[in-house]
Amino acid sequence: GYRNLKQGKLMSISRRQFAGLALSAMLVATTGVSSALAGEKRTGSFTGKNGYTAKGGVTITKNAKGQTIIALDNKYKFVGDPPDIKLAFGNKKSDAKRNLVHSKLTHKSGAATFVVPKGADANLGNLYIYCERYNVILGSAKLN
Repeated sequence: GYRNLKQGKLMSISRRQFAGLALSAMLVATTGVSSALAGEKRTGSFTGKNGYTAKGGVTITKNAKGQTIIALDNKYKFVGDPPDIKLAFGNKKSDAKRNLVHSKLTHKSGAATFVVPKGADANLGNLYIYCERYNVILGSAKLN
């Protein structure tokens, strides 16, 4: 065990817990990337923005190949016909252009999956339905 000097209490940690902490620290140190998605899933629900209707759920996971996957549920629906619609990750609108998922979103309702390309930061807090041409957020799902 290790002694917590501030509290004066003995703190115990198993070898498995220590190995897990060491592996997480090594991953962040060697890649510079948070392991927020490693073995976890993030979920959210879409709401429409700027006069557009968006609803349904989304789940972000990693597959066996280590690729990040976006899964829209069967309740997903986007209503509207703006040009140049895309899915993108972001904490704010300016993040969307740098974190695009694909070249054009043609799927407007029902279940679907998408592979997130390398270079897109899937650890950001929102998944947007985004019009790149006019730089407008049409829908947003806050990811938990």
